[in-house]
Amino acid sequence: MHMSNHSPVRRIATNVTSVGLALTIVFGGISGMTQFEPETHYELLAGHSQGNIQMTIVPGGWGYIRAIHDQYDPYVDPITNDSIYGCTYPTGSGNTFTSGSDMFMIGVSDSDTLDLPYLVWTNPLIWDRRWKKQSTDKSQPHYSPRARSDLDIECTFYDTAVYDQDQSYLVVWHQPLRIKVEQRSMAWSGSAVDDFVLFDYGITNIGDQALTDFYVGFYLNDSYDPRDFVPDAENLTGFLEEYPAGYACEYMDTLNLAYKMDNNGDQINNRFTPQSRRGTVGIMLLGSTGKDVRLGYHWSVRYPSTWQDDWGPRRWPTNEEPWHSFDTRFATPWSTQDRYYLCTHPHIAYDQLFAAVDHTAEGWMPPTRLAEMAASGWPSYVYYSFGPFDIGVNEHINFTIAVVGGDNVHTDPLAHFDPNFPQQFYDQLDFSELATNARWAQWVYDNPGYDTDSDGYCGEFRICEGDTIWYKGDGVPDFRGNTPPPAPFTRILTEPSKITIRWNGFFCETTKDPFSNLVDFEGYRVYCGLDTRRASLSILSSYDRENFFRLKWHDLGSGYGKWLNDEPPYSLDELQTIHDDPNFDPHRYTRDYPLFEGDSVFYFQMVDANLDDLSSPLSIHKVYPNATDPG
Repeated sequence: MHMSNHSPVRRIATNVTSVGLALTIVFGGISGMTQFEPETHYELLAGHSQGNIQMTIVPGGWGYIRAIHDQYDPYVDPITNDSIYGCTYPTGSGNTFTSGSDMFMIGVSDSDTLDLPYLVWTNPLIWDRRWKKQSTDKSQPHYSPRARSDLDIECTFYDTAVYDQDQSYLVVWHQPLRIKVEQRSMAWSGSAVDDFVLFDYGITNIGDQALTDFYVGFYLNDSYDPRDFVPDAENLTGFLEEYPAGYACEYMDTLNLAYKMDNNGDQINNRFTPQSRRGTVGIMLLGSTGKDVRLGYHWSVRYPSTWQDDWGPRRWPTNEEPWHSFDTRFATPWSTQDRYYLCTHPHIAYDQLFAAVDHTAEGWMPPTRLAEMAASGWPSYVYYSFGPFDIGVNEHINFTIAVVGGDNVHTDPLAHFDPNFPQQFYDQLDFSELATNARWAQWVYDNPGYDTDSDGYCGEFRICEGDTIWYKGDGVPDFRGNTPPPAPFTRILTEPSKITIRWNGFFCETTKDPFSNLVDFEGYRVYCGLDTRRASLSILSSYDRENFFRLKWHDLGSGYGKWLNDEPPYSLDELQTIHDDPNFDPHRYTRDYPLFEGDSVFYFQMVDANLDDLSSPLSIHKVYPNATDPG
């Protein structure tokens, strides 16, 4: 039996119906659910392929195409059997957005600057090669009540050694931080939460000295096309600091997201195809235990004929921020000292698209001969960092990042790009899907309007046209996606050639949605099958409350506008009361023939199928139809 609820998250335009599996009925008996311990795999890589973004996972990084010994072999997900190349978005498109993202960590211990270098799985680190996998899905063999998502992947690694992974030679240049790092990645498959993967990190100082001025960074490498394994020379990177909140009032949401995308969407014959790289993938910090954390975003490109000839945004030196040479390179940090300087002098660089534009008035050095090449699209190397943290002996810190995808950024296959006047090209880019998915990542990490620690503080809200819209949580991570209602207590009564399923729906019909804080139960579906595979199940019966979305036209000026659903669904009785008409029929008012009422324009959509008949004894019905509501 499936139960569904409708979740108009924070009463904004995006509305989602989530379905949760409660019980699978098999003719001849009952398929019971058994609680399993998390599955453990001993592999070099792991992978997520549950939602609309696929990626390989290594300790401290993701998105690797070079799986083993520099070979371009895919990672085959043992759960979905999908072949995963690096970080692919959307799922199955073959469009990769990085050939590897590596974590680096830098701190000061007893006046020495120490660092955790790139490529943690091939550098002098120790990790136990155990991937622990668990799921909130009771139909999965790795189900666990401790899971947070459809698939949690956990690993632990340490920076304590000065030898390489195989203990074959001494790495004299590496001074370990002496830390333990616990990494948990989480992915969901629901329609609103399947475009991102969350990474939660816990870092413990297991050394005998405190770590101060500790910074964390992620390095995003260039992209490869897995169809021919050729580096994509048309990369662009940028930074989305904020974006319109998406409802009628002119609020802005803070995102602070660094992204990578193709320079023109890979149009073919002036048209986009299903294989066109129109989307983007980015990284954003969701939260941490640190106070006054500062973000840094930096990028550089390298000239193809030589490793040293590179370029990227650099600030004019000042007395407070003197010039630092990047180890014979202009803009690409290479050594520990280079990365430490980058972290301790954080700036948000301008987008690569604007590389040929002079930014000296904002304190940046002027562009060079490589700037037009960079602006037109060239492999870029991105550095996203945050800190500082102080970690005492045996103390730990936590932080969470999200890897977020957004499709359909490129909107015009005929758009002309002029590196000296890039604004017109930028204006036709549409980051709305990326921003929406980034908001969902923030909401899943910290549910808006929900008091997690019961201290009376639920987060922050805005008032828009008289409605309260919660947009920020209480600062305590939740890691809760748009979950279905709790499963009802169920009894199975069997007779020859007959099964009667009985349940009490009190809790599933009265439990509030964790996002909207509304009781938004929508209905039931009952399935049967010869085994527990989803493909083997057939629907037997369905019940769905009769209710409707009311979409309102919002005029944005200059002849533009859009339909927004910023209200919870209404029952027929509620609509008849709102519109003061006992015979009001919402089916009459469609998008093509809307309702004009005063200065407002509406049209109505059914929520699901509105199959609310409970009278037939051969379908879902009430055993005691005349019973009073116990309250």
